Amino acid sequence: MKTGIYKIINKIDGRYYVGRSLNILGRIRLHFKLLSEGKHFNYKLQRAYNQFGKENFRWEIVESCLVEELVGREQTFLDECKSFPDSNYNISYTSESVDVSNEDIRKKISVANKGRKFTEEHKLKISLALKGIKRNPISNETRLKMSKAHKGKLLGELNPMFGKRFSDEQKEKWSDMRKGKLNSNFGGKHMTENVRDKISNTLKQKYKSGIIKIYRSPESIDKVSGVNNYSSDKTIYTFYNTVTKEIYLGYRIEFKKKYNLNPNCLSAVIKGKQSHTKNWVLKQKEPPLSDGSLRSDFNRVG
Repeated sequence: MKTGIYKIINKIDGRYYVGRSLNILGRIRLHFKLLSEGKHFNYKLQRAYNQFGKENFRWEIVESCLVEELVGREQTFLDECKSFPDSNYNISYTSESVDVSNEDIRKKISVANKGRKFTEEHKLKISLALKGIKRNPISNETRLKMSKAHKGKLLGELNPMFGKRFSDEQKEKWSDMRKGKLNSNFGGKHMTENVRDKISNTLKQKYKSGIIKIYRSPESIDKVSGVNNYSSDKTIYTFYNTVTKEIYLGYRIEFKKKYNLNPNCLSAVIKGKQSHTKNWVLKQKEPPLSDGSLRSDFNRVG
């Protein structure tokens, strides 16, 4: 894996494309793969490749250098390219980044990356190439720009996961990834009260200012309404204790508080997924009265 500056040269007229890479050979392979598929983001190089064919292009390493010298050395060559634009295929003459203000370039980059998947070997090579490289911290100004650029883009129906649910298999995988030593809080680690307060206050401010908004689908609302939500369920239940022979008639939330019951276990009993909780079984459930009034024997416990 050589790090440095390379050129892709047209054998016919000598015109070239200059670039930099941490792994020149890997980068060259990617260039020719995209060119052969007609998906290269550099439309000038792609047109020349289509016209002259692969056999009329060659590549060479112009200069090997240290990682920290890459940008500066490439800029030197790009300055030369800028002075003689007809001698090269480069579109941008700035080493820091590609000039994506051009709509055509953006489309080419998009097409080239759609459906692209790296092999495990490729991932390992990228990982090894990037290890030890120190990246400059993101400034507050840049963070603010990124925040403004992304605001509102993934809210509600714009979110790719809107209305979708993760499969039980995926949930199980995530659960396994966070069990035991794999959990970041393994070993009795807990967030301090100070950290908890900071998180709480930050979220409260965002909700109040409207930065964070809750968008819920009808399905998600139905899921936590009625019998699915013990605090808002106005169904009148009759429960019977098989040991004490006690009978309770009333709302679920009052029943839970009175006998200190687990809300999940109580919910399972109501849905028929569990036969009893603390010897309490469900005898009957009636819908709320239409006028909102309570039955005369509502608070009867016998």
